[in-house]
Amino acid sequence: MPNSMGTWDFQNRHVQQTLSGQQFVGAQTTLIAAGPPKLRQAGHGAGENLATLPNAVGQGGAFNNTGTGEVSKIDPAGLLGGKATFAWPLGVTENVGIAQNKQLTRLFEIGSRRSYFIVGRTVSSMTMARTLYDGPNLLRALYAYYPAKFHSTPAARQSVDQLLAVRETDFVPLRRAAGYADFFINLDSDLFDHPFGLLIMFLDSQNQIYGACYAEDAHIQAHQFGVSSQANIIGEGVTVQFDQLLPVNVGAQNATEKAAQSRSGVRVIA
Repeated sequence: MPNSMGTWDFQNRHVQQTLSGQQFVGAQTTLIAAGPPKLRQAGHGAGENLATLPNAVGQGGAFNNTGTGEVSKIDPAGLLGGKATFAWPLGVTENVGIAQNKQLTRLFEIGSRRSYFIVGRTVSSMTMARTLYDGPNLLRALYAYYPAKFHSTPAARQSVDQLLAVRETDFVPLRRAAGYADFFINLDSDLFDHPFGLLIMFLDSQNQIYGACYAEDAHIQAHQFGVSSQANIIGEGVTVQFDQLLPVNVGAQNATEKAAQSRSGVRVIA
């Protein structure tokens, strides 16, 4: 907990007295996964605890419930086997940036130095960069939920793996191919007229769940990649706009709850 104002001592104490290096959240403890446009389309509500649901994330389910009510740690091996039911983890992602901007109108009045604020809508956007490899490229990965059988040509249907198991009634056949096999490149395809969703989940260095959020109704506004004669790898990037950033209940506890369970001897994370 932070010091009180009366005990603040900048020369000898941290402001956060009980904070350890293992409690920080970093890139290595962050999971990014692509899913359906709406969180409810995965069969889960925005307020539902995903940590209690089997196969919530990944091809074999990143969450495991021990049956005792406690949330076990994310098992990386669980992402490698079985079939996905909700979100497909995006590997070799180099950076993701999210911005939320609320419309504000500042109103002054004659006869006063004070002002009023009229609050408007929130506009959200995202940027993402990812390395190209022998597997689903960035555009294919972001649309992992899209069933292969609805692609426009027989060749595309035969070569594109269905990454996620979702309701086929959510889609209509495409008129223009987005790509073949793992390489989707035609942003003008009507595939990209459909939205997708993105899950971002955070753990600290002790494998304790910190929180998660879900970007709903996301659309790709721009896609770019470049090739250099001296580059060892090729990178892709997208600019995305989405409707809202929903908090997701993944069984996280605040610092006070974790400390109380630790004192009582209850194990929070297996």
